[in-house]
Amino acid sequence: MIFISYSGSDRAIASKVGSSLETANINVWWDAYLLPNEPFEQQIQRILALTNIVLAILSPQTLASEWVRWELSQASQNGIYILPILINGARPENLPPPLHLMQPLILDDIAIDILVEEIRLKLKKTKRSYYQSRSKDAQRRFASAVAHTARNAVNIKKQKIEKKKILR
Repeated sequence: MIFISYSGSDRAIASKVGSSLETANINVWWDAYLLPNEPFEQQIQRILALTNIVLAILSPQTLASEWVRWELSQASQNGIYILPILINGARPENLPPPLHLMQPLILDDIAIDILVEEIRLKLKKTKRSYYQSRSKDAQRRFASAVAHTARNAVNIKKQKIEKKKILR
């Protein structure tokens, strides 16, 4: 599966790329498929467990997006291949780690049909087994639960400190 990471300002390009991939019978997921009854972070982690490639559509606006950076860090931490696609003047020298080590494609220079073929070739090289995906999914869910618990603990500690200050 291909996971498309992008900023809302680049939705039109992401939609065009996603539609082209779907037309080529490549399984694609992007935020148009978000479910309203499940937290965003959990959905992303669940989908990343099934993902072969994260297609990062990167414009200057996207490079500043905290959500996109979070998605890419999750992909990188879990060993998922990231394919950076530069658009709207984004330059390779502006890529943050670990993207700065990767060879990006520049969408201005290539047609979407060529991009689709590049992705098809990358998919063949990056197949993940069902069991690897299940194992990674369990690890992600555990990490998410630990992070959630840690955030709650920090908030409780802050509340206790605030109460002590008020009582003094």
